[in-house]
Amino acid sequence: MFSNSELVFAQHYPFSSSAKQVLKKQAFELNQTPEGVIGRAALMLSAAAKGKSYVQEHLVHSPDLLVQEIQAFPIAKILVSAIDRPDLWDRFAELVANNTFFYLTNAKNRRETLLELASDLKVKFELHNSELFLVRIPVDSFLQAGFKEDFMKLVNQPIEKGLVFLPENDFARFLSEMAREKTRDSLPVALPSIPKNLVEVARQLKEQLVHRQKKAFSFALAGKLDPNAFPPCIAKIYANLLEGKNVGHAARFNVATFLVAIGFAPGQIVELFKKTPNFNEKVTRYQVERIAGRGKARYAPSSCAKIRSYNLCLAHCPVSHPLQFYERELKKTSPQKTNSVVQK
Repeated sequence: MFSNSELVFAQHYPFSSSAKQVLKKQAFELNQTPEGVIGRAALMLSAAAKGKSYVQEHLVHSPDLLVQEIQAFPIAKILVSAIDRPDLWDRFAELVANNTFFYLTNAKNRRETLLELASDLKVKFELHNSELFLVRIPVDSFLQAGFKEDFMKLVNQPIEKGLVFLPENDFARFLSEMAREKTRDSLPVALPSIPKNLVEVARQLKEQLVHRQKKAFSFALAGKLDPNAFPPCIAKIYANLLEGKNVGHAARFNVATFLVAIGFAPGQIVELFKKTPNFNEKVTRYQVERIAGRGKARYAPSSCAKIRSYNLCLAHCPVSHPLQFYERELKKTSPQKTNSVVQK
C-alpha cells in the first residue's frame, strides 16, 4: 500500500519512478482500461491541445482518484501517440512542464519536494543552502534542460568550477524543463496493438483538434489586417520590428507564428524583419516558410502560458491564447468583418 503523500507525489509528477511503482501495483490490461481513466486521459489531452492548465489540486484526499489520475498519464501518452501530431506531442510535454512547475512552487514542503524530485530524476546536484542558492549542478546537467528563455540560459547563470548555482525558483524551472524533455523524448510510444475503444477515443480527439484549429487558428481575412487588435505581447514585438530593433529568437518565432495564423503571407513577414540588425533574407525566408508549413503542418501560435514562459507577457489579458484576444478585439471594432474573417 502507498501512503497518501506517496500517491500525491506520483500524481503531481506522473513521469517519475515513484509513479511507475504505483502503476506496477495497480496494473491492468489495455483492453480493460477503466472508463474513468480514459476520461481523465482525454481531458488531459484536451487541456494540452488548448494550452490550458491541468492542475488537479482537489484530489489530495481521495486515494482512488489519485490512482486514477496516475493511471491516466500513460493512457494519455498512448492516445497522443495514436493521434500522430508532433505539435500535440510538444503541447503535451509543455502541459507536463507547466504542471510540474506549479506543483513544485506551491508544495507545502517546497525544498524537500524539489530535492525528492531531483533525486527521482537522477539529477546530479550538491546542496548549497545559502540565502541565495539552494543547489549547485554540473554545467552539462544544466544544459540538458534546453532552456529557451534568455534569463535561464547558461550565459546568464552564476558559475564556479563547472557548477551552476541555482536558487529554489530556478531549480524548480530546471526540474520542470527536465520533465518536459523526459516526456517529449518518450513520445511517440510504441503502438503494436491498441484496443478499439482507445483507437476510437484517439480518433474523436483528433477530430476535435482539427475542428478547433479550423475555428480558432485558421483565419481567412478579407481586407486589411488590423495590428491595432494585436494582444500587447505581439503588438510590442511587432512595433520593435517596425522600428528595426533587435528582437530575440523567442519573440521572432512567436510573432511569426501569430502572423501566419491571422493571414500574413510569408513574404509579408519577411518584409517585417528586413529592418532588423544582421538581417539575412535567405535564412529568414526559409525559417518563416517552415513556420508557415512549407512541406508539412504549420506551427501553431503559442498559448498565453507559453508566452509567459518566454518572459514575453506584458499584461494579464482575460484570455488563454493571443488569437482569442485578436478575435475579441476585431469583434469590438467590426462585428460584420469578424463574421467574414473566422471560418466557422
